[in-house]
Amino acid sequence: MSSLKWIMRDFWRSVIYLVLAGFFWAFPPALGKIAVAEVSPPFITTFRLLVATLIFLPFLFKKGNVERLKKLDKKTVAWLVLSGGVFFGPHYVFYFFSLQTTPAVHVSILLQTGYVFSAILCIKFLKEAWDRYTILGFALSIAGVVTIMLAYPEQGGTTTYTVEGILLGDVLILVSMLLWAMYSVINKKNLEKVGEVPSIVFNFLFGALTVLPLGLDGFAKLPTLDPVVILVLCLIALFGSALGYLFYNLGLKKVDGARANLILLTNPVFSVVISVVLVAGEPITLLFIVGSILVISSLYFVNKEKKKEPAKSIQDEALNAPSAKPENTA
Repeated sequence: MSSLKWIMRDFWRSVIYLVLAGFFWAFPPALGKIAVAEVSPPFITTFRLLVATLIFLPFLFKKGNVERLKKLDKKTVAWLVLSGGVFFGPHYVFYFFSLQTTPAVHVSILLQTGYVFSAILCIKFLKEAWDRYTILGFALSIAGVVTIMLAYPEQGGTTTYTVEGILLGDVLILVSMLLWAMYSVINKKNLEKVGEVPSIVFNFLFGALTVLPLGLDGFAKLPTLDPVVILVLCLIALFGSALGYLFYNLGLKKVDGARANLILLTNPVFSVVISVVLVAGEPITLLFIVGSILVISSLYFVNKEKKKEPAKSIQDEALNAPSAKPENTA
């Protein structure tokens, strides 16, 4: 009986860790909205990824990771450059550009489409399992996205958003999520060879180096920035990378990936609330609420555990097993 008590205690502790991960991952849309008013999206991207690289760098030299680094070959490095430099870094540039014209609450919800895009690409290229629930999830996601893109605030009054700006920003965040989905599919192969921490560090580093030439102006401007803006930039990296991943990995110790994904459905709820609190004039319309419910519901069905088929190879089982999110989109 006592052992069962300890098991349940560990399980609920892990649930709390995952909720905290969702909470910290909810800050970047609101913080990014504040930052883009002062500095360019390429600079925010470069700053975030470089700070995140420095945060994770000490973990790269743990014994198990060092052994993996010694086995790296040119082909694996090329795949890391592709995933980090071509897809991961530019994904954040589009992400922060979207915040210049569309509400942070729109970004908070449309970010979740990355997991739907990723599921589609995994089915197409990695031959992962799908069923009627997956199709239902795709349909709900499309309906939710269209509904949110039609959720304009009333023009005039206190709103600073325009219909054209919202449409542009919503399209940019969808492009960002498509790039993230491409990265996540490639990164699944990287994880098998290099492990989680080296994969994170190299993707952050190559992403930062790719975007760096476009963000150099921001580094020249850095000494003159308001301390509050510098704090916001640091919090984007700290909350969106370090603390989010710390609690996520702690949570996965006692909760499997499929259940973890469902617990992380708290993330978009936290994100909308935080955006409304931190950013003035965020519009919450009836269409936005309906669209948000549709998108969040789609994640439930896309992440619903698939029935396992008998007589599959070990490799097929590894590909088709429910997996945790490889990275967070925030």
